This record gives sequence, structure tokens and C-alpha cells, in this order.
Amino acid sequence: MGDVTKKNILTHLSVLFNYAIKEELLGINPVKKITRPTIKFHQPHVLTPADFEKLLQRCVEFGWHDRLAIFVLVGFCGIRTEEASRLSWSHLHLDRGIVELPAEFAKKARFRNNPIPPNAMAWLRFIEDKRRTGPIIGPKWKRMLEAAVGSARITYHQNCIRHSFCSYALACGCHCRPADR
Repeated sequence: MGDVTKKNILTHLSVLFNYAIKEELLGINPVKKITRPTIKFHQPHVLTPADFEKLLQRCVEFGWHDRLAIFVLVGFCGIRTEEASRLSWSHLHLDRGIVELPAEFAKKARFRNNPIPPNAMAWLRFIEDKRRTGPIIGPKWKRMLEAAVGSARITYHQNCIRHSFCSYALACGCHCRPADR
């Protein structure tokens, strides 16, 4: 078991025991005195704009509009990949410039509307007439996205597209926090 997993388990147990204390079911939190592992900071990997463009262009070349939509939602709108993979085309409101993320799809179980910036809007409008109803991408979305990344021959690390969104948004002075909307 890794240090991150240990730390997460101890945190969750502590929350449970604190709740039990609040409800007067326990007198002490037995996890409180356990030393939590220290997690070394690793700088997140980001894609260069050229690599991200290469990935998007590869999706266009092969007609992978579902994958293109997911990459655009993650890279330009800041939506988590797992969240975007659960969305249907009906959640994209291009006329209002928002992506509606229902609470049941969101990591923190809170409804939010993510704005669609002009660069994302251009890509989504490009595939708009090719949209279908139902889910944006199928149940084998992880393999489909991996295939697109492999086909583009770019260096990819887990969550690097969303990290790129956050890094470039901060660099340009954007104060939005997509995960907390």
C-alpha cells in the first residue's frame, strides 16, 4: 500500500471517528495519534500547446469527434476526464456557452456550469453538426482516449491535459477554479 493511500485511509477514518465522537458514540479518536506519511510533492506534467494541438488535429484526421469533444472539455473548460466521460451531448449548451455538469457526475457531487471559452467553442462548433444524441463517448472511453494519445505520439502523463488547463489559466491571470464551481 502506498503512502498516498495510507494517508487517505487515515484521513477518512479520522473523519469517521470524529463523527462518532460528535454523536457521543466514542470518547476519543484512536487515529488522531497515528503519524501520517509525508507525501513528496511532484510537479504536475503539462502538455505544450503544440502537443495539445497535435492531439486535437489527430482526432479530426481520424473523425474521432467523441474523443475530440472530451479533450476540448478537459483542456479548455477544466472538466475532469472522468466527469466529461459521463456527459451526454445534451449537457453542452453551446447557445448559452456553458457545459452543465450534474451533481451525480461531479467528483464533489456538486452541480456546476463550466463556461465554454472561445477556443473551446470553435472546436465544439466544428463538430456540432456531427453530434449525436446520448453520451459524448462510449463506455470504453479510457482505451479510446489512450489510443488517440498514442496515435498523436505525444508525451502524456495522467491528468496532464487538465493540469495544462489549470497552469495556462493561472499564467494568463484567470482566477477561476473549475473544480469548485
